[in-house]
Amino acid sequence: MKIHLLSGLEYKGWWVMFLQVAASVFHIHRFARAGVGLAIVLWALNRLDVAFSMYNAAMLVFALLGGLLMYAGVFVMSSGISIFTVGALDWIYIFTNASYETTRIPVDHMPRALRSLFTFFMPMLVISYFPASAIVGFGGPAWRGWLALPAGFLFLCVSMLVWKIGVKHYKSTGS
Repeated sequence: MKIHLLSGLEYKGWWVMFLQVAASVFHIHRFARAGVGLAIVLWALNRLDVAFSMYNAAMLVFALLGGLLMYAGVFVMSSGISIFTVGALDWIYIFTNASYETTRIPVDHMPRALRSLFTFFMPMLVISYFPASAIVGFGGPAWRGWLALPAGFLFLCVSMLVWKIGVKHYKSTGS
């Protein structure tokens, strides 16, 4: 978290401070990764002969927006945690790589503890597996695919609470 960017600015509320911190670092490669990921999803759906429908397109958009909100929540949560610990990048690595590796395991073969962790704490399965299974037709109820956007939003809200707790307990060194 780059608190030093905020020095000298008048405090106008936690939301303004949140936006300033969120916009403090911009990486173009993150947009490139999202573009490549979208291209691969569209290519895979074409190769699997999934029929295009507005239903599938809307569910895919909800899943992508839910993923965007969840990963924004990862960075927000790691910023809040970094106030109490050293090494915020380690927290980002733990959240992102653990969730990435989790999506490589078929859900039916995943231990119950991991399945619960990545469904309820960090909703990676809700954002990636449930919409994919609904669009492609893996099985399971299709309504679960629509939970991606609310799950991503809820994770971001919880992350913002962690961040607010961190900011409330922040003590400057006076530098």
